[in-house]
Amino acid sequence: TNPVGSMASSWANTVQKPRPINTVTNPRRQAANARNFQPVLGPQGFEYLYLTRARRMDRPEIRRSLRRLGLDSARILDVSFPARAVVGLLMHVQYIPVAKEILAKHKVVPIASFDPQDPAHLGDPKYADLSDTEKVALITNLHRTHCERTLRFLRPTVALPLTRAFFEAGWISEQ
Repeated sequence: TNPVGSMASSWANTVQKPRPINTVTNPRRQAANARNFQPVLGPQGFEYLYLTRARRMDRPEIRRSLRRLGLDSARILDVSFPARAVVGLLMHVQYIPVAKEILAKHKVVPIASFDPQDPAHLGDPKYADLSDTEKVALITNLHRTHCERTLRFLRPTVALPLTRAFFEAGWISEQ
């Protein structure tokens, strides 16, 4: 046999073969690739869509349930739990009407006006003795920390515009 690593070995010949280019992709990936070459139309930015939840669920379970309802879970950038019995879904503003329409078919009604920085959402009893200003500072800090953590786990192409959206909303500082 030929020594491993020499040009005559079967391993070296296999590595040298060109890999076929996968031109067949699923429709969702084709639509995402096409958006790269289309002009930017409509509103830009990101928002959270808040839903009530009847029980404790983790992020994969929420994504799985939403996928079964017909939502494209790849369009949901973040799943957060800003308060007890509330789940926040971070999406592009152009996908929110589509998501609301899909959810309405299944009688899921989003929470109309939810403020994640409302001190009333502090559920831990150890914060009950804090003053109102301390509670506001604490919940603001918790929300800012969550936003910063979200930005760390996203692709840079998404994280940069999302950073701008969080900054404009006043959720993160310029630093």
